Amino acid sequence: VVESARRQGWRIYGIDVGEGPQKANEFIQQFNPNFPVLVDQQSMVARRYGIEGYPTVVVIDENANIVYKAHELPTGF
Repeated sequence: VVESARRQGWRIYGIDVGEGPQKANEFIQQFNPNFPVLVDQQSMVARRYGIEGYPTVVVIDENANIVYKAHELPTGF
């Protein structure tokens, strides 16, 4: 899925919310994601985009507008 999105020009990031770098590194070591994982210890991103549960998929357009937000990938992704 991630590679398909990249071929379409999408940039994919994971965000570890509310935890520190050590927990993010544990996730990275355990799951070895093929996308960058950013650390948001103060949950600033979650507050900005109204994230209430995890995992949440948020698609943001080039103007910083949310075009999709749910706990699953969009249909046909």
